[in-house]
Amino acid sequence: MRRSALGLLFLCAGLSLSAATLTVTTAGTFSATTPSSSWTAPSTSWSISFNVASNPVVNSSAAGEDFDAPVTNFVYKLKALR
Repeated sequence: MRRSALGLLFLCAGLSLSAATLTVTTAGTFSATTPSSSWTAPSTSWSISFNVASNPVVNSSAAGEDFDAPVTNFVYKLKALR
C-alpha cells in the first residue's frame, strides 16, 4: 500500500511543472485472516486519502528508503462489508 501511494505521488509530481496541491488516494480490502483492531477487520474495505504539495519541503529522509514530508487532510476509512 505505501509503495503504491508513493508511486502515484511521484507520478503526479513529475507531471506538474508548478507548485500545486496533489490529492493521493488508495483503497483495498483486508483478507479474511486479517486480525481485528481499531484500524483493521477481516474482509473489510478500507481507504486513505491525503493532500501533499507537488514539491514538498522534506523534513527528513533515508537515502533509497523513505522520506518525511508534511501532508494535510489525512482521512482513513474502515467500512464493514454487509
